[in-house]
Amino acid sequence: MKRIRCALLLSLCLLQTACGRAPGTAVQAAAEPSAPPPAPAAATPAPYEEVPVYYNGLLSDRGYRQGGVIWVSPAALAALFDLDFSQELQAGAYTLNISGVELRGQAGQDYALAESRCLYTPGGFLTVDGQVYLPAEAAAHLFGLGVTVDPEAPAVELDVSRVELLHGSGDYYAMHYPVEDLYWLSHIIQAEAGQQPLAGQIGVGNVVLNRVKSPDFPDSIREVVTQRNDTIAQFDPVASGSIHNPVDDPAMLAACLCLEGYSTVGESLYFLNPSLADNSWFESARDFAVSIGDHDFYT
Repeated sequence: MKRIRCALLLSLCLLQTACGRAPGTAVQAAAEPSAPPPAPAAATPAPYEEVPVYYNGLLSDRGYRQGGVIWVSPAALAALFDLDFSQELQAGAYTLNISGVELRGQAGQDYALAESRCLYTPGGFLTVDGQVYLPAEAAAHLFGLGVTVDPEAPAVELDVSRVELLHGSGDYYAMHYPVEDLYWLSHIIQAEAGQQPLAGQIGVGNVVLNRVKSPDFPDSIREVVTQRNDTIAQFDPVASGSIHNPVDDPAMLAACLCLEGYSTVGESLYFLNPSLADNSWFESARDFAVSIGDHDFYT
């Protein structure tokens, strides 16, 4: 079995030439490389609204909501913890340096890299008055903080009792997770959701990891993926053999994001494409969670 190396992930974040965005515009999420390109963004950016940001219950900063995402300032968090901070914006890409931890992201991508660690940044990034803002959950993950996002209020609550910057060098995922786990998780994501958006690929990985945690399923990623009931495979790619097809970069990225703890489907244990399979049992026996791309997810 080949050793899965994070050099594959680093190739995902090579900075490409892109048009700059005016302050106050969010970088729009783009389809994965294998998917059709997104429709052009509107010439006039959508307005954003101010959102209160609380540190341990105290109103301490101002974030913004745009495009269904609530954004907070990594510069403000760095200042709170007296960490060195610098940023560079160039050609639709950004680089943040926080006390030696470098975070790189690019226009049209729903992820960023902090050294060799993966950060899920749905919506990309927002710039306001020349400053980079990140999705609240992504900023919290970067600084190792607890976070609660209330989209109804809207408001963000951050637990700033302690800080632990996201670190990772070399082949972080190969060094910290069994190669077998990376193999089976990335391969089931590729086989079941290779043509789906990144959120949908993460969702398929979440289902596998949720099953590992559930007493109703086997307790390892390989056993969950290859499980059979009365000789019938739980996942069609196992039955067809396509589970062993090569994995592309987005599927590997999604697998690493799942291992980082990101979830797009909550506690879902099942998914299906309703245009290809009968969903009557799921509708009657399970609770619907969310639709992402071609898949419906159920708890």
